[in-house]
Amino acid sequence: MKNFTFLFAAIILVLATMAQAPQAISYQAVARSLDGDPVINQEISVKISILSESASGNVVYSETHSVETNSMGLFTLEIGNPGLVLSGSFQDIPWGVAEYFLKLEIDENGGANYQLMGVSQLLSVPYSLNSGSLTLTDDNGNTYDVSVDTSGNLFATIVLPCGIPIVDARDGQTYETVQIGGQCWMAENLTWLPSVSHSYYGSDTSPYYYVYSYQGTNVAEAKATDNFQNYGVLYNWPSSRMACPQGWHLPTDAQWALLIDFLGGDDVAGGKMKSTRTAPEPHPRWTSPNTGATNTSGFSGLPGGRRNANGTFNHVCYTGYWWSSTGLSPTNTWVRTLDYSYAGAGRSGGGKDYGFSVRCLKYKASDNQPPGPPSSPNPEDGAVNQLIEVDLSWACTDPEADPLSYDIYFGTEAAPPQVATGQTATTYDPGTLVNNTEYFWKIVAHDNYENTTEGPVWSFTTEVPWQCGVPFTDGRDGQTYETVLIGGQCWMAENLAYLPSVSPSSQGNNTDPYYYVFNYQGTNVATAKVAYTYQKYGALYNWPASLTSCPTDWHLPTKEEWTVLTVYLGGQDGAGGKMKSTRTDPDPHPRWRSPNWGANNSSGFSGLPGGYRKTDGSFYNIGSDGYWWSSLEVQITYAYYLRLEYDDDYAILNFLTRGYGYSVRCLRD
Repeated sequence: MKNFTFLFAAIILVLATMAQAPQAISYQAVARSLDGDPVINQEISVKISILSESASGNVVYSETHSVETNSMGLFTLEIGNPGLVLSGSFQDIPWGVAEYFLKLEIDENGGANYQLMGVSQLLSVPYSLNSGSLTLTDDNGNTYDVSVDTSGNLFATIVLPCGIPIVDARDGQTYETVQIGGQCWMAENLTWLPSVSHSYYGSDTSPYYYVYSYQGTNVAEAKATDNFQNYGVLYNWPSSRMACPQGWHLPTDAQWALLIDFLGGDDVAGGKMKSTRTAPEPHPRWTSPNTGATNTSGFSGLPGGRRNANGTFNHVCYTGYWWSSTGLSPTNTWVRTLDYSYAGAGRSGGGKDYGFSVRCLKYKASDNQPPGPPSSPNPEDGAVNQLIEVDLSWACTDPEADPLSYDIYFGTEAAPPQVATGQTATTYDPGTLVNNTEYFWKIVAHDNYENTTEGPVWSFTTEVPWQCGVPFTDGRDGQTYETVLIGGQCWMAENLAYLPSVSPSSQGNNTDPYYYVFNYQGTNVATAKVAYTYQKYGALYNWPASLTSCPTDWHLPTKEEWTVLTVYLGGQDGAGGKMKSTRTDPDPHPRWRSPNWGANNSSGFSGLPGGYRKTDGSFYNIGSDGYWWSSLEVQITYAYYLRLEYDDDYAILNFLTRGYGYSVRCLRD
């Protein structure tokens, strides 16, 4: 069997008078062979024994577990929640009356042939913790993050010491690390490369990844280049924010400042951060003279150059540029630089679409703040009359500009259920909703350091479904129209007044859209809308304009739909009287010329005589006749229309050239 070294932690709380004994201890350990390599992705058997008084004392409790190490050699188990209890009772151990020791035995083959790995005294700490968490260091210099939950369960997680190489589980890349002051830095440029782009393509909002001088999209080819292997990857700012592996993060500008201040300030820190490799040494290297380079910090900075906003690369071997997570403006971010000819460390603003190197900083929970609360909901909290097709949106920021993900809760209950998790966009499409219904929603934000911020529960109510007979408002211009249900059809009960432009009657044709107002001979829409004829009878449209004049959810009726209406009203002979408004001279406008034969408006259609514009440029028959387009064209130059007249009760369907200007009545889809 191999020999293993294990870093492990188990800390038992001393019982206070009113305290509750721990129900289990969360235990994590990393298995490494004697040459320092982690024992990865391997199922092993673990035997845990609790000894009383000394490392060779009596066994008061013993249990076994079957666990599997992960890609970093880490395994996790709970002491007190075993696969099999061999002896004793974990809950009955009198923690407060004696010293205890933990004995660890392993079978790497997953059987019961256990080999002793070591015995370690369990450290004691005050049981009545106020902070809920703390950090401890044992006699061998191993550090542990320790926390306790509200039930008294203790969780101890080893913090691997800085200076040991770490393996990025995403791609297997190994990085040297270095402790500088109170910070643990990667001592190499990051090489995480999930995709690669030609340098001509870029953005300051979407993630892009580059390799110096590589002009392609094949990741394997890019990784085979000398520049990738010597200087790593260049990232635009959006990609840099999500580039570091779990447990590491893009440093803030303030964290860069801590590093530089620890090394003596801007004027001298650069030399202490730069690798001493200098031309003519092989790459990676700095161009001579590499002023002031001592690398006494161990940062081992290398000049990866940059990708410029215009798609060019430059400055490899001359200058190193490293992103911070701290934004300077909507398009710029603070950047730190080292240069071959300068012993200092530089700081400047860099465009977010540039490509710079990344150095990751080890995450310390105490250093990182949670996201701000989700805010600015759309729809607004308490909003009413919302469309049933609506996208939810919100805003959320993080103090350190950490990348955020969101859980979405949505439904008709005041405590809405979760409907999505882990999305990075600040919008969500809940699908088609139900009219006249109150919906509740909230957002829970997560950063990449396991910090969570829960937003408030917001609500909104969807609109009551529109019904025919209720006035309709055209969202394009705010014009409101009465509506009427006639048989199975929903009609506007007024002539359309939509007027996106206006022309004098002398202009027009039968192919391009033209809009007119009776007797108005100008091109100013505002002036035309003041005209008496517009306000009483609406606009006149040539046929091309009429086809697109109706608002959303309404349309220009077909000839067949006009026929359905007249048949419902008893046929063309007599339907006209049922469709005409009863307003008759000497009533004020809008009105029909007397005698307004047969008019009773029993249908509610309220037809009014808007007259027409003829292709010779003249206006005719306002107050006498009403003409309304249909969508059916005849041959190439004609289209059907419906006509009502003052001196009969007919509803006449006929066709005429498409260049005439007629009224429009819209029909609900």
